[in-house]
Amino acid sequence: MFSDKLIRVGGATALMALLDERGVDFAALAIEAGLSAARLCELRQCRTCAALCRLLHLAEERTGLSDIGLRACVGSGIGALGRIGYLAANSANRSNVD
Repeated sequence: MFSDKLIRVGGATALMALLDERGVDFAALAIEAGLSAARLCELRQCRTCAALCRLLHLAEERTGLSDIGLRACVGSGIGALGRIGYLAANSANRSNVD
């Protein structure tokens, strides 16, 4: 159902704080999704889209927040996008990026 293509985990790094605020154990949830919590905190790490989708699905179930993926991406900031974020932040028209 989900892709086995790799995706950067940068946008998911703020998920830990969101879950902590709601009393959900991030490490346990990551393990349940088949991921390493320690590796998810490293911006440059890549995981399969399917694995991150499992994590977000579990996070949504535990918190009741249907927009938790969006909240995590917004909370992690543009730097989590790596080179693309750097290019966007330093482009001639960056008014929509900040």
